[in-house]
Amino acid sequence: MKVETLKVNLKKVLVDLAVNGKLEGDITQLDMAAFDEVLKPVTEMRDALADMTANADEDCPSENRTEHFTEAMERADEILERD
Repeated sequence: MKVETLKVNLKKVLVDLAVNGKLEGDITQLDMAAFDEVLKPVTEMRDALADMTANADEDCPSENRTEHFTEAMERADEILERD
């Protein structure tokens, strides 16, 4: 999922909570820069995962991978493809 999409979805959830009285304070003017800061570690992890999967074939050819590693790489590729 792209970071921008994640920020928009998060804002929608927070606005919904506020509208339903489950969140105090005025959040109609949410600071998107604050979301950038909160999501920075997620973005960094996504980038690191992309680097790892891109380099896996050179560092560990598929014929040398364990079943667990292969499944983990497939899941990582699926997550990255959503982006």
